[in-house]
Amino acid sequence: PIPMACGCSLMCAACMKSNTEGLYCPKHHADTTGLGHNTFAIIVAQEDFKNDAIGFKNVITKPNICGVREENVIQLIDASFEDVKKAVAEVAKKIEKIEKGQETFFIFYFSGHRPTNNLGMLFR
Repeated sequence: PIPMACGCSLMCAACMKSNTEGLYCPKHHADTTGLGHNTFAIIVAQEDFKNDAIGFKNVITKPNICGVREENVIQLIDASFEDVKKAVAEVAKKIEKIEKGQETFFIFYFSGHRPTNNLGMLFR
């Protein structure tokens, strides 16, 4: 079984992936999804695209859509290459702590045009 966004395990991975409806956790009395518990995201946006990044974060953290836990999301606005490297290292440490055999997902989301700052190194 893989954990739902709330952390409870109610279904096997195959059932979870084939379920397109929201899930209900009887323990937490809440709608949830099968993604959020072990899903991590780094959202990077240029200053002019910060509303896009904020909107993306709002969608993926909604419990009935993706249910990504707020503490598993790092949002960087107008960040440097060093900021992104630090965020990747932080997420990697969290992923290393996950019990073997559990599915883990990583989302890297960039919103902007061709970077004009040090982020250009990400796209070479």
